[in-house]
Amino acid sequence: MSKASDKKLRSNSNSLSDSSVIRQSQEALPLVPSEEFLEKLIEKVCKKLVVTLENKIDQKFEDLNQKILRMGENVSKVERRIQDNEYEVQSLNAIVDQLGRKNSLRISGVPEHDKEDILETTLAFLNKHLNISCSQSDIDDVFRIGTVKTKTGFRTILVRFVTTMMRNKVYQAKKLLKNMGISIFEDLSKSNYELFQLAQRKHGRKNVWTMGGKLFIKENEAKRLVNTIKDL
Repeated sequence: MSKASDKKLRSNSNSLSDSSVIRQSQEALPLVPSEEFLEKLIEKVCKKLVVTLENKIDQKFEDLNQKILRMGENVSKVERRIQDNEYEVQSLNAIVDQLGRKNSLRISGVPEHDKEDILETTLAFLNKHLNISCSQSDIDDVFRIGTVKTKTGFRTILVRFVTTMMRNKVYQAKKLLKNMGISIFEDLSKSNYELFQLAQRKHGRKNVWTMGGKLFIKENEAKRLVNTIKDL
């Protein structure tokens, strides 16, 4: 084969090769995504990511809220326990306070004189008006409550007896003082006295009384014990 022929063949072969490359490139062009397609794809992926993140954040917040609610419930339980314990402590203190007054009575309406001997005044009253044989040895302590006597009455006498037996004798004999303007009351603790006043306002004086530091009321012809305001 002549050199001219060989050169021609190579030229034709190169032309065919270039044409094949161009054709293959043209066929591959549709496979390359357009800019618009890529933008939509990116937007779609971003939206999915945002939704996924929002769902995870919402779930985290919900879990956190549930934990906060549980913590709040636990705090409320602790607060209720503290209140219950405080109430129990107050109740025990009131009981102890009342027990310390078990031998004491308050007598109101006994005439008061300047420079009086309160012990002699008290003994004279007990022996004369209650028909009780009471001596100095039966009284542990006695004094009047308050600083000055009022224009309409006299300071109350607080007397503490040596024994509960003598104290009870005096308290049971108070019915002999009817229409004398003199009254005998149990020496109640502050909390019991406040409860006593509330009971009188609600149920009437005739239907409320105390015995041994305990409060009783008469309701529907039945007697019942009152320990707290809820019992009223």
